[in-house]
Amino acid sequence: MSSSLKAHLLGGLFSLVIPPLTVAGVLSMNSLISPPDVPTSHEVSFNVEPQAPKPKRKPREARKKPQRRTRSAPRAAAPPPPSLAASLSGVAFDLPAYELGSLEGVSDEVLGDLDDVVHTEETVDTRPVPRDTPAIEVPAQAKAKHLKGRLVLSLLIGADGRVRQARVLEADPPGVFEDAALSAVRAWVFEPATYQGRSVEVWATLPVEFAP
Repeated sequence: MSSSLKAHLLGGLFSLVIPPLTVAGVLSMNSLISPPDVPTSHEVSFNVEPQAPKPKRKPREARKKPQRRTRSAPRAAAPPPPSLAASLSGVAFDLPAYELGSLEGVSDEVLGDLDDVVHTEETVDTRPVPRDTPAIEVPAQAKAKHLKGRLVLSLLIGADGRVRQARVLEADPPGVFEDAALSAVRAWVFEPATYQGRSVEVWATLPVEFAP
């Protein structure tokens, strides 16, 4: 074999062997070199619920001490004078009840001397008290028809206790009981009303009820 042919064969052999060896060497060297350690990061999540803020305590207000009220002693009220109806409650009548009201429209102003003053039930110190009061007879017509009625009488009782005037202010029904009532009360006698320790004239109003 000629030398030139040998050279060509060796060159071809080297061209076939050298490249794979080179690649294998590079791979082996890369495997020997370890990559640097890269720190692994772990993410941890926490769900934290926000807490509601605690309410602030309001400062306590200083309690005011209740002030004691000093009660003034009540004044003793003067007892009202007894009414004519109360005075008549123990007297036997042919009627169920008598009541004394106020007489409106009668002047009680001073007409000169104290003896000439005509009082009303509100201006006297003590009211008249009945002493002799004959019963009022119910008219026969009213008895037969079983009528009931009501009168309002106005009496002027003098300082001597006698009835000086008697008149009808109201009548229901009219024209039935008036005459019998006026005839009876004109004969009545009272303990007179007094004012400042003296007996005085007084106007008094007397309601009268008639029951069947």
